[in-house]
Amino acid sequence: MNSLSGVTANIALTNLKERSAGAKNGISGPVTAADIFACKDELDKVALQKDSCDELRALEAQKTRALKTSKTLLSVSRYLSMGLSAGMAAAAITAGFVISPFIAPLAAAAILPAWLADRLAKKKMPELSEKLADAELKKAEADKKFEQAEKKEASIKSAIASKEEALLSSSPTHDTGAFLSQLSRRLGGDVSTFAPQEISLAGRIPDTRELREAFAAIKEDKTIPWEHISDGCYARAHTVCEKLLRDGIGCEKLFVTVPDGSNGYLKAKNRFQDAEWWYHVAPLIFARNENTGKTEAFVIDLAVNDKKPIKADEWIKHFRDRDIQINCYVTPADVYDGDECSPSGGSAQFSFEKFGNNIKSAESTNKSYLAALNEIKKQHYAC
Repeated sequence: MNSLSGVTANIALTNLKERSAGAKNGISGPVTAADIFACKDELDKVALQKDSCDELRALEAQKTRALKTSKTLLSVSRYLSMGLSAGMAAAAITAGFVISPFIAPLAAAAILPAWLADRLAKKKMPELSEKLADAELKKAEADKKFEQAEKKEASIKSAIASKEEALLSSSPTHDTGAFLSQLSRRLGGDVSTFAPQEISLAGRIPDTRELREAFAAIKEDKTIPWEHISDGCYARAHTVCEKLLRDGIGCEKLFVTVPDGSNGYLKAKNRFQDAEWWYHVAPLIFARNENTGKTEAFVIDLAVNDKKPIKADEWIKHFRDRDIQINCYVTPADVYDGDECSPSGGSAQFSFEKFGNNIKSAESTNKSYLAALNEIKKQHYAC
């Protein structure tokens, strides 16, 4: 029995849907997830440029305010000094007439501060004016670049929305009920299965040859800490899904959880770590067998099998004791971890925005656990 009853019927219509969806959105040719990720990468760059322009705007505005204040203070001090000197000179002259003619020359000395203030203002004012004009020019340039970045950002967001709509409307969707029923029968024991009625794959159905090639490329990526099994499955799964989607391959995620009140954990072991989990997750990919033409489900998890993609029941049997009750959830690839894996039912449309929001988190987690794994290996081999 085909484990992907809803997908096979959709595959024959995919090319037609791609063309019609692209034409509807003003896009020539089929859209792939790689196109959308490229737009998102460009959007991130524009966002950085926009932030940089905004910071420059704020800096130049601050400089402008400071220079205007300096000019005002210089002018005020000049006129105050002139007024004070004039008053002192008048007082000295008056005293010369009333008290003694010898006091009158003090009027000249009283005018000296005003003369010095005037010379200082004449020297500093052009310099301040030049700096102020330069700051205002730079702020205007920053304002212009900021506005350009805003327009570019809006344009890219519009393009992403159109491309996403075109891709999702052309990608296969399916009801996972047949797959989960088959999985439950193969596992035996206390197994509950859940999935929305339809899940968008956000990509094409590969053949098994393409899937093996994708697996080989993933295995070559040394930034994914597969041997750090105590934690981080969610980050590893997300990174693999990103790679698959960038290659245009549609995928989902398969979560296995231990329900509250259960009498055990999912368990795994390698030469570096013993692990106990309340959930585990990996990418779930449906691929056409080029020999039989049937569509089959596979899991990629090099922490369990680093030789090839494997069937879901084989994957689960690796870390599940048959006596342990488990729940199996199939979700869109944008679901990140066990806290959000339970589907609410109904249609589950993949969201590139939701998926993209967790890419950096996955990269950071992988980097952190890769460093921890390297330290564990040093200690292991030193013993």
